[in-house]
Amino acid sequence: MAIQYTFTSSTGITSSNAYHRIYKIEYNVKKTTSAIAYAEVYHDAAARTSGYTPIDIVEFDFTMSVGNSDDNLVKQAYASMKTKTRVKDSRGQSKNIDYTSKGVRDV
Repeated sequence: MAIQYTFTSSTGITSSNAYHRIYKIEYNVKKTTSAIAYAEVYHDAAARTSGYTPIDIVEFDFTMSVGNSDDNLVKQAYASMKTKTRVKDSRGQSKNIDYTSKGVRDV
């Protein structure tokens, strides 16, 4: 599970078919249902399967639905990602990226 969308990294690398794959979700059940998802961004799907280093990492907050046994946290994170127009990059800087665009594809 991943999404494909145009991306310009914090170092200026632009890819029109960037592959965004969530690799980590941080969640503290004692505090809240808020979580942070982290996605590696590769130049494209081939770069990811070839084991290349991501061109960037993005992170975003989302509210998880908990309590039901069929709640898939990764699916929830991807669904939330597709509502974002702003994320943080690997430098912790706020980055404008429109994941709500019709150009975002599930891959």
